[in-house]
Amino acid sequence: MPRFAANLSLLFTEHPFLDRFAAARDAGFPAVEFLVPYEHAPEAVARALRLSGLDLALFNMPPGDWAAGERGLAAIPGRFEAVAQGVERALAYAEVTGVPRLHLMAGLAERADPSARSAYDRALRHAAGRLAEKGLDLTIEPINRRSMPGYFLDDVDWAAGRVAALRAEGHANLCLQLDLFHAQILHGDLTVRLARLMPLIGHVQVASVPDRAEPGTGELNEAFLFGELDRLGYAGFVGCEYNPRSGTEGGLSWLAPYRAAPVGEGREARAVMSEALRLVPAALLDEARQRADALFQAVAGDLRAVLPPGSAIEHVGATAIPLCLTKGDLDVAIRVRPEDFETCRRILAGRFAPNAGSVATPTFRAFADAGSDPSLGLQLVVRESEFDVFTRFRDRLRAEPGLVAAYNALKLRHAGGAMETYRAAKSAFIAEVLSAEA
Repeated sequence: MPRFAANLSLLFTEHPFLDRFAAARDAGFPAVEFLVPYEHAPEAVARALRLSGLDLALFNMPPGDWAAGERGLAAIPGRFEAVAQGVERALAYAEVTGVPRLHLMAGLAERADPSARSAYDRALRHAAGRLAEKGLDLTIEPINRRSMPGYFLDDVDWAAGRVAALRAEGHANLCLQLDLFHAQILHGDLTVRLARLMPLIGHVQVASVPDRAEPGTGELNEAFLFGELDRLGYAGFVGCEYNPRSGTEGGLSWLAPYRAAPVGEGREARAVMSEALRLVPAALLDEARQRADALFQAVAGDLRAVLPPGSAIEHVGATAIPLCLTKGDLDVAIRVRPEDFETCRRILAGRFAPNAGSVATPTFRAFADAGSDPSLGLQLVVRESEFDVFTRFRDRLRAEPGLVAAYNALKLRHAGGAMETYRAAKSAFIAEVLSAEA
């Protein structure tokens, strides 16, 4: 099932920009994207994102002077220094928001002009190289000239060719950003084009054609295309970059069939949090631990093969603590060095659903797989950071049976009650245990 990111530059404009994150969350989106964040301090954007609990899919590097008509600088001869400065400015925002990819706009130029093509390739090589140093992807997006007259990158296949060519040079983080709205106007034949270009695609966006309004209001069969994305194995977000016809929330009926997403995504995650706490019967605790440990061994083995050396993969949570009552699920903590965090986040995001019901910071991300048996939660955390508490709490309870008894008593008091109430009591208990440790 596709996962959607609300484009906050176009959606929820009834609210100030920094309030749109919460509005998107409340409407059922698990993620957001936006055009440019640069009117707001990086820390302010990061705080709004963190408080919303959403993922950030993408934003654009500075496109030049938009009010003066500039639509990117990458293909404009003589503007390389401005491009390079824009890359650094974008990276400052990426560092605090944890965004996994950035889009570089080409600008208004003729693609037949050799100097424009040369400027564009130089800009792409530089931007891809700098982003690779930070573990980020770089995307380029073909845009139709009806929507943006004179735009340099106005051909999907030509753009795909540049991605393939520069990947062959070693820029493996360069990707195609495919907006179905632009691709339909430029070429059509979307089903075949998606299948052919999927290995190059790093991000997808959607809007109706021809009016760029809500999905389902134009000539495209978006539901069919969303199904094709699933069939092709696309695991990223679909950016909703459209202009609402009459207010954002009033036009979200198209989203209703997709709100029942897997646990850990958007509104469904918060619905799961409202379910009752169900504990494994005491007679079945040993079996539950064995199943959780078997899954841990399998997951840990898979992750050790792909995560950077030195990443510590730990079985945490109740199934890792002898005699502790449990829901029967498996919790895994992945403790990494600061410089490895973004690489690990990208790897995990390609394998598991983000847990949008959890906080998301530059040093912590949560993922989930509700379809596994038992259900699986993964916490990616930078060592010695604020959220690096999972192994400490586990080790305290392993060492002190009295704490296990107190934790079990807390669980029994909340058994059958609302999960959000239990989670609040659990958080207070963990904080108390760790404060006593200090």
